[in-house]
Amino acid sequence: MAWCIDKADGVEGLRGRTRSRHLEYLTQSGRVVAAGPLFERGGEEEGPVGSLVILNAVSMEDARTFVEEDPYNEAGLFGEVTVRRINEADVSGKHGIGNKYEPEYRDPVEYELEDVGGYEKEKTPWLI
Repeated sequence: MAWCIDKADGVEGLRGRTRSRHLEYLTQSGRVVAAGPLFERGGEEEGPVGSLVILNAVSMEDARTFVEEDPYNEAGLFGEVTVRRINEADVSGKHGIGNKYEPEYRDPVEYELEDVGGYEKEKTPWLI
């Protein structure tokens, strides 16, 4: 997961000018589970203040490299980038992608979800 905060000054209009390359990068990577702009508590009126990207990565270094190569970052938009590891458990079973790096891996949470029921293996992602 990457939490990217835009620089406060000197980047006016940069997000808009870079958006199409950024979206193409995310889409063509085949690695992004979810992504979107971040806004202040007041809402969208002031425009985005950053980006959140949840992605598949084989390591923390791989995730950092992915964010470093994002066109937004290469253009100088991001002032602060935080990369953290998460495990996504889709307890609804409605959104699923496989773990393309370790297709046979089963997270311990997966076993617990099977025990409580309502879990559909083919629809729940396990990210590394």
